[in-house]
Amino acid sequence: MSSLNRKRIINERLTSMSNVPVHPDLTRYDFECDELNGLVLTCYFDHEEEEIGSIEPTSGMKLEPDYPEQWSLFHVYLPDGLDIAGILHESILADIQDQAMEQFAYEAQESRLP
Repeated sequence: MSSLNRKRIINERLTSMSNVPVHPDLTRYDFECDELNGLVLTCYFDHEEEEIGSIEPTSGMKLEPDYPEQWSLFHVYLPDGLDIAGILHESILADIQDQAMEQFAYEAQESRLP
């Protein structure tokens, strides 16, 4: 088991004992926040798959635009269940999104391996 997976399992167990709401329709990411003395924040993202717009078959003309894959951060919970997404500093939100995107990309790549 990789250290990333081990860390994720430990964080999930810790968070499951807290008051953090569960959002089954969103993707969860646990973020260890250095600015908050290593406190683990439970974050939830919405995921929209990439969409390729339609093309007119005879001319090849693009009829609809393409939309890239998108991850949107919806919630950031403290262990006591308080959602602080609206009050976190932009730099912390950017760190959460950057690290989560790296993790999600890594997991997607691993899922494609035979």
